[in-house]
Amino acid sequence: MDKHASAAREMWSSAIRSRFEVYAANAPSHPDSRHRTALADRELRILQEQLALARKLRNKTTGPCRLPPESLALVFDMLQAQWKPTGATALDYQSDGPQFETTYTSGWMAILHICSYWREVALSTSALWSRLDCLDLHPELIPTILIRSRGLPLTFRIDGSTTVHKFGRPCYSAPIPTSSWLYRPILRRLAHLEISNVPDEYLQSWLPTFRQSPMPLLRTICITGDTGVVEEEDDDHIARYKAPRSVIPGDTFHRVAPQLYQLYLREVRFSWTSSLFSRSVVELELGLWGEHEPDVQSCTPSEEQFQAALSSMPALKRLTLHAIFPPAPEDGHDPEAIRLPDCFEHLDVTCNTIHSIESCMSFMGRIALPQTAIRELNVFPPIRHTGDDILETSAKKLFTAMDEDLPARELHLHEDTVALEIGERPLHSLLLQPLYPDDCDDWEAPLGGRHPGGHYLRLSYKIHDRPLEILIPLLSLATLQTIVCTPDRIYELTANDWTSTFGTAKTLQRLCLVYTEHLGELFDALCEVEQYEDGTPHFALFPTLSTLVLHKPQDIDYPHPFSHMYKNLQFPEEREELRKELAASFLEALQIREMKGAPVKELYVGKGMSGWEIWKHAEQLVTVTYF
Repeated sequence: MDKHASAAREMWSSAIRSRFEVYAANAPSHPDSRHRTALADRELRILQEQLALARKLRNKTTGPCRLPPESLALVFDMLQAQWKPTGATALDYQSDGPQFETTYTSGWMAILHICSYWREVALSTSALWSRLDCLDLHPELIPTILIRSRGLPLTFRIDGSTTVHKFGRPCYSAPIPTSSWLYRPILRRLAHLEISNVPDEYLQSWLPTFRQSPMPLLRTICITGDTGVVEEEDDDHIARYKAPRSVIPGDTFHRVAPQLYQLYLREVRFSWTSSLFSRSVVELELGLWGEHEPDVQSCTPSEEQFQAALSSMPALKRLTLHAIFPPAPEDGHDPEAIRLPDCFEHLDVTCNTIHSIESCMSFMGRIALPQTAIRELNVFPPIRHTGDDILETSAKKLFTAMDEDLPARELHLHEDTVALEIGERPLHSLLLQPLYPDDCDDWEAPLGGRHPGGHYLRLSYKIHDRPLEILIPLLSLATLQTIVCTPDRIYELTANDWTSTFGTAKTLQRLCLVYTEHLGELFDALCEVEQYEDGTPHFALFPTLSTLVLHKPQDIDYPHPFSHMYKNLQFPEEREELRKELAASFLEALQIREMKGAPVKELYVGKGMSGWEIWKHAEQLVTVTYF
């Protein structure tokens, strides 16, 4: 390396001297010293330009600059999703009135200044420039971005949260520049429009432009109302609105509605005769999260309006409703069935106010879906209105709707979710899916997603005090093949409770649990034998059980301070003794099952427990696999 540096230094020293010494000499060809200095300066500038070229060529030797352009473009796309440009408006009260100053950050576009290769790839990837955060970009930058998008369909994200004063909307609103993106030639290229947290005075000023402008490429509209008009939550944790929500007139976007695929209207008022409810709509979401009685009344459809809106969307595949339902039929009137098209796939319903529960339950009782459609019911009543009657009604409306021709095969019991599925998940799904909410990005993840034909009930924790004795009698267990349980009160059932609660699940083959000391009662129940009417003995609980999946526990499972199993167990040695008793109970269950001709054939154990002594003993009775 020293020889290389010495040779390079000598070569460049010689080359530079040969170029610059001629200007230092008093040569006849350059008698004017000022002229010689000017020539030397020009030579120096050229040398500096070549130095930039040298750095560029040097960068090509590094790993990040040797990635294929396609791979680097994918990295930039992921970076763009996580690192958005931001704009922040500050309000300063001066003697001549309020003054607004908006500062902007470049976000992901900072990569343009890392190296020339990254800049070339980013500028040549048109898709990166087709998504605009309109209010978080400097207005003078938007025309440049539009040029870089090279005519591709555009996505506009218009988030007004940065235009609202941090202490609430001030009496003077910050100006929002729109001339760089809200005009016809650009709207013709618009494919996806997302508007959120925009104060009503701005939104209403923009709607005429949307109403009058043709947007032939528009496929998605997502409008979320201004959360700046929400007061603090009340004692029931329900948001109260101090002003009406924004109104979306029925003729808005009427020139583009026939091509619309996805429509999301959240926290805004709308008309049920809107042209947005068109034949091409595939996904529809309508929701009001807070309470403002005039808003709720204006968005509550009559039976005729609701049926007419649904019939105008024959391609509808997914419907999400949050606290917006047709009213329950009056007493003495036969409820009319609400039918959705044969192509329908997913219904997601949420009620979170006492006023919406009755109409929601009526709606769930009347809705007619294809057999393989997914049904989700989320019940979050106000705290003072929680009770077993709400839980029982919710479960009846959801689970009694299961088709007898497609019986339930899997039962999932989670902290706040109960699910019955008609399909049987592959074994690797039970091994890989997390059983703890903290391990998941969203509340659906513990279930490994939604499956066709599944029925899902999610409850607020306040109505989860006595779930099993209410829920289980309403569920069809006779055809179950799999039960999945997360750490919860179910692990504190006694052996008799296990048998009486799940005794009808005679065909169960797979049981997926978290291995904690709570399971001692379950293992005892697995040893109990009873007789059929003809005197034939069989196991009282899960007589056909063949596969057991045990996930590693977390610290939150040890111990529950109010658990009867842990009473007076305050010392590590006492807990260790309980673990030994659990191991003995588990091995005894395996041994008795084998002796009685109904062995557990496969045992899957989380790798975090692979070093435990118990599994070496279990290998003599069952095939043990670590995952």
